[in-house]
Amino acid sequence: MILKSNQILSAPIALFCFTRLVSLSACIESLRLCPEAIYKDLIIFLDAGRDSEEQKKVDEVRSFIKHIDGFKSVRVNLRKQNLGVDYNIIYGIQEL
Repeated sequence: MILKSNQILSAPIALFCFTRLVSLSACIESLRLCPEAIYKDLIIFLDAGRDSEEQKKVDEVRSFIKHIDGFKSVRVNLRKQNLGVDYNIIYGIQEL
């Protein structure tokens, strides 16, 4: 495919996350540095915790992702129960 200088590929960015707030924050900051970020839809898939301790960390991540900006749009898919990494990714890709 040949693109003109003013065209941007419109593939979304899919981001799967769980309890690692520091890593997620660094990832988002890195993505924001890309000049194309403002033209990209960011789709976040966040699994639920397996227990109350993990759910506390997931809730911190949920609070953080409410304030993400710098993209064309931000869509968040919050899982109501823990699917596990495999199914969170499989279902997430199907939802794209």
